[in-house]
Amino acid sequence: MTGVPSGEQWYDVFLCYKSEDYTAAAALYKALKRRGKRVFLDVIDGPTWAPLTPSIEDALSRSRSLVALVTKNFPISPHCREELHFALSAAYRLDEGATSRVMAVVQGIPPDYVMPPQLTVYRLPHSNLPPDELVDSIVSNVDRHQGFFGDAPSVPSADWYPYEPSGPSFHGRYAELWRIHAGLRSREKNSDRSRPIFTVSGIGGQGKSTLCLEYARLFARDHPAGVFLFELGGSEGRGALGSQAPEARFRETMEKVTDYLVGLDQPYLWILDDVPTDVGRERLQQFLPPTRTGRVLVTTRAEFRTLSKRGFALDPLARENAVEVLTEYRPAAPDQQKAARGIVTLLDGHPLSLKLAAGLTTAPEFTGYPRLLADLSTPSSREPLEDSRLLADIPVGVGRPFSRILLRSFGSLNAAAQDVLCAASVLGSAPIPQDLLVKAVFYGAPARETGLAEGMRQASARGLLQAGDAGATMHRSIARAIRALVTPGKSRERFRNAALAALVSAVESTRDAYRHREVAAYLPHVRAVAGLLVGGDSWTVGSDELHLANEAGRTEIESGQTDEALRLYESASEACAVAGVDWFTRCVVDSGLAVALEAKSRFSEALSLKERVAELLESELGVGALETLIAQNNLGLALMKTGRDGEAHELLRSVYRRSRDGLGANHTATLRTLCNLAIARGHLAGPATEPDGHRRVAHRYWDAAWARWSKIAPPDEELHLMALNGLALSLRSLGNRDEALRLMSDLHRRRAQLLGTEHPATLDAWENELILREELNERSE
Repeated sequence: MTGVPSGEQWYDVFLCYKSEDYTAAAALYKALKRRGKRVFLDVIDGPTWAPLTPSIEDALSRSRSLVALVTKNFPISPHCREELHFALSAAYRLDEGATSRVMAVVQGIPPDYVMPPQLTVYRLPHSNLPPDELVDSIVSNVDRHQGFFGDAPSVPSADWYPYEPSGPSFHGRYAELWRIHAGLRSREKNSDRSRPIFTVSGIGGQGKSTLCLEYARLFARDHPAGVFLFELGGSEGRGALGSQAPEARFRETMEKVTDYLVGLDQPYLWILDDVPTDVGRERLQQFLPPTRTGRVLVTTRAEFRTLSKRGFALDPLARENAVEVLTEYRPAAPDQQKAARGIVTLLDGHPLSLKLAAGLTTAPEFTGYPRLLADLSTPSSREPLEDSRLLADIPVGVGRPFSRILLRSFGSLNAAAQDVLCAASVLGSAPIPQDLLVKAVFYGAPARETGLAEGMRQASARGLLQAGDAGATMHRSIARAIRALVTPGKSRERFRNAALAALVSAVESTRDAYRHREVAAYLPHVRAVAGLLVGGDSWTVGSDELHLANEAGRTEIESGQTDEALRLYESASEACAVAGVDWFTRCVVDSGLAVALEAKSRFSEALSLKERVAELLESELGVGALETLIAQNNLGLALMKTGRDGEAHELLRSVYRRSRDGLGANHTATLRTLCNLAIARGHLAGPATEPDGHRRVAHRYWDAAWARWSKIAPPDEELHLMALNGLALSLRSLGNRDEALRLMSDLHRRRAQLLGTEHPATLDAWENELILREELNERSE
């Protein structure tokens, strides 16, 4: 036999069973021994669960196969579950994905009930005497396999896109890992060519994401082309507008990972984490991978059948695994194990609550599990609120001890850690960039910045904050509880105001240069800070908050995120009506809303808004005011989009003259109007086959705009590129396709560098370049 371990301690079969089933296990052991097989009979001493001992792991490593005696008692044994998972994982790596050397002999239960489904299943009679054909089958299977579990290669590292997240340590739930594995591979066995989708559902804090990330790591061999992770933030609800929208997060991530998807012909894992509860199978289609080699793993708080045929609802942790989570930092002494189990019962095996309770054991004032159980069971002077929205994500009956844990955790932190948590709680649920968190905590007090690292360390040790490469994240349930239970509004308002200032500065910076990618990670937090997030803080919405929403909406539109921009502007417009803001702020918001409506082809609604804004600004500020000129320029665009080209041309010509005379020929507003005037003049032209002076005049406008932009704007500034695009299209309309192609190719290259390959403006330039090449090819033929 190849690969025999040194010495005599090796086994053909590792026999795994529950102690109550010893009689049947002993009979099977003797039958296999009579056939000349070396068999290790696992013996469990004591009723209390503990991790597998080194001697058991060593015996497993020196075994060729594992036979599990599966009865009604087997699933409740943590030892059996661990041994089975050890063997399956090793066999999977040893035999290139096969697990046939791991067998189940069932007794007293239907074979279909055996989990996980990867097991090779045999039946044992109730007499406990294994028939010859059963023993023959086991021996034959063992003899077909070479090597030992300990020979299995280590788990390969998967390639993660856009990044591999950190997360809580994984405990138990081994059968669930194998159920996911079977579900995603089942269609291969049935020759089903449709895309595999598997859904894990459950309440908040139940460990859905942790389970799926562990699956991705353990089964890296199944997806050699990598793991693509999309954190959709759907649990924020349908009211989470702007970049909080799941569609926005998906597209933002797609922009980061698109280059890695080119030419993929091997399987890859496509994780859609936290899909909204109102997404059905039809809407889910927009989030699916671009090729059929992608296997889709979904987490959601909705019923899993609303998204896919295959999946399961995640149950609470088994008691022994829950104790393992609770005692991760402080093992429970024998005389404290009963109290530890009492805490697990109190928290109903809820992983998030257990993780937070484990964090309390790291506090200096922790004196033991009996005291902790008493504290969590006893009402405090600051009893939790009965607000159902506050604890909507927490299991029934766990809300009170959960909030008591948070109160004690927060109170045990130093001032820096409390500041970090307060700052994080005023932001959104998306990953918080560290520089944004720094600004929210220490805005105006840079001398205190040195305490950030220690504050984050303490908050992470308590399980209240998760730090990763993409930024810090706070579970939605924790953020809600901190907002409502831990800190009064005034003490958090300072952090909100600091975050507001930081976000305004970030989005305003995109006016002068294309910094949209740099601020993309800030945008998901705009709605929460501006008081526009349903279920979030009820900050007073005034001109500062609406200014932030308006600038963020503009940034979204310029980034190509038009759906999110529209939702954000609609929310801001509703807030204007409620807040009773001044007329000018309302005009600014309505102008942005009109642009967002145009981006979604809702031209009539946009025109109505722009007419109202332009009329109000002219009456209040005068016909020559900059704001009036800009509004009328925008109105000219809206007229063109509704087919009223003649009216648009007359209005834009008037606006251009007033802007040129009042602001100067090279003013940005003047040049924007000149570009729009060139578009309007071109629209007045007849069919392309007929000579028309309108096209020649429009070309002179574009030529002048390009020359002036070249003087005042950097060559890679988007306004400069807008003029270049118009000039190239104008040349094409006049028949000069060679020069038009040269300019359009240059435009495509510049936009790809500045905006990214997937930006709508880049794709538009690419499409025009292809059209020009095709036209030139047809002409040459």
